[in-house]
Amino acid sequence: MDLSFKELFEQQVDFDFLEGNNIEVEVINITNKHVIVDFGFKSEGYIDIEEFKNISGEFSIKVGDKIQVVLESIDDGEGASVLSYKKAVQKNAREEVIKSNKEEHYIEVIGKKVVNKGFVADFNGMEVFIPLSLIDIKSKNNYDFLINEKFKVKIIKYDFDKNSIFASRKHYIEKELGINFEDEFAKLKVGSKVTGSVKTFVKYGAFIDLGGLDGLLHITDISWSRIKHPSDVLSLGDEIEVKIIKFDDVKGRVSLGMKQLGDDPWFRIDEELVVGSTLVGKVTN
Repeated sequence: MDLSFKELFEQQVDFDFLEGNNIEVEVINITNKHVIVDFGFKSEGYIDIEEFKNISGEFSIKVGDKIQVVLESIDDGEGASVLSYKKAVQKNAREEVIKSNKEEHYIEVIGKKVVNKGFVADFNGMEVFIPLSLIDIKSKNNYDFLINEKFKVKIIKYDFDKNSIFASRKHYIEKELGINFEDEFAKLKVGSKVTGSVKTFVKYGAFIDLGGLDGLLHITDISWSRIKHPSDVLSLGDEIEVKIIKFDDVKGRVSLGMKQLGDDPWFRIDEELVVGSTLVGKVTN
């Protein structure tokens, strides 16, 4: 019985050249539509040129380059073998994601866009989400400076079936600066008093710099009386004393209170207000 080209090919090559495996090939020609590669045994493969463009549309492959591709199907005598560069890249990228999640390993991503509650980056065609609390060691008002920039992150959670990958840029920065925020959080205790400086205002409160850590002083925890904006009581750069009322060492969040340093006026309301007395008040709302 005559054997097909595919059967003869499989008999003469090693296990690496089975369909679905990664193989190394050499780029021998580039056309307007395809990158043509040679993977031995006088066999050529064609790959869509679009597979080689990154998110910015850049194309860096050249003749003579040796690259990894996935062998999808072997020439059966009627057409060229089908190869995929993109699938090989994604396969390797997945292995990098798993390694970064399990080990002290960082991957390089490219910033794409700012989204609600975080930032999205690209890692070889896969979207990586970085929560706001894990973008930097200190919160900023704007993260547009990361768009189209390369930076390193550590993978903290992933689910390939749901196309969900979560990462932390903050983790890498901490390592580079030699800061161990786990030790810093270990020093924090609910109820303890700390000193910090007013860093920035948001409509719902103010962020306080605690010396490497940022804490949120919510507007309702600034004063026992009602205020419209944090700047009614505070100024940028003010050194203030606050109390830690809550912290989450997993998400890296610290909640602070300033009014909690004093007594709740409602506790002594019965001492100051006597039934039947006449009072003077101000309309506040």
